[in-house]
Amino acid sequence: MEMVTEFVQRASRRGSLAMLVLCGYVVLLSLALHVDLRGTPFHASRFPPYLRFADKVFHLVTYGGLTVLVLYVARIRAGSPLAGRKRNMAARQALLALIVILWGTLEEITQPYFGRNFDVQDCLANVVGVVMGVAAYNAWSFRANSISLLRAGNSRSASA
Repeated sequence: MEMVTEFVQRASRRGSLAMLVLCGYVVLLSLALHVDLRGTPFHASRFPPYLRFADKVFHLVTYGGLTVLVLYVARIRAGSPLAGRKRNMAARQALLALIVILWGTLEEITQPYFGRNFDVQDCLANVVGVVMGVAAYNAWSFRANSISLLRAGNSRSASA
């Protein structure tokens, strides 16, 4: 058990654990988006009318989560969360969000080759999920930075 704990601590310091989680998430998401669900109880046509939107909620949540993971891994790989100017961070986030949107669109385009249907509304749900993911990440990051700055200020005033 001690070896596992040590491995996780070393891996998380380098961001490898976060990268591993991101890669696993991408693989599982790709599999989930390409599985032919016709004939199963999970196909959207079998949902009651009040749950027809559940597919769009799935896209919103999964692409929002993917965006948060991508931004988190990018921050860890780049070093300090305060490294670089805010303009560079915003440009980096916009580029990463665009990459996630393009990947989601490519996933939708390739679905007909796996017995599924291309759906423009799914693409729109992906885009909204990415935007919500960027907003959630920035809110979380702002809160974490604010708390660390408050703690640093409190420790300085206590020592003065």
